[in-house]
Amino acid sequence: MPQLQDLYQYIEKDFNPLQLCTRVNAFFGFLLENEELELSQYIKPLQEVSIVRLLKQVQCTVLHLRGCLFSVLLVLVVCIL
Repeated sequence: MPQLQDLYQYIEKDFNPLQLCTRVNAFFGFLLENEELELSQYIKPLQEVSIVRLLKQVQCTVLHLRGCLFSVLLVLVVCIL
């Protein structure tokens, strides 16, 4: 099922915190529309995993930006002195 492969790609491989929720929610819509697959029981656990992954991605982004900001400030201080 290609949708499951896409979900794995979104959660485990891609790094795109801005689109993660949109992509994962589209998959949940697919699960709800296809009740014959009997996979709707996994929506809640997958939502929890997705939230944790999103928080990790945001954390990495913030840490990276903080490091970049520190580098810029260091360059400014060196230039001023």
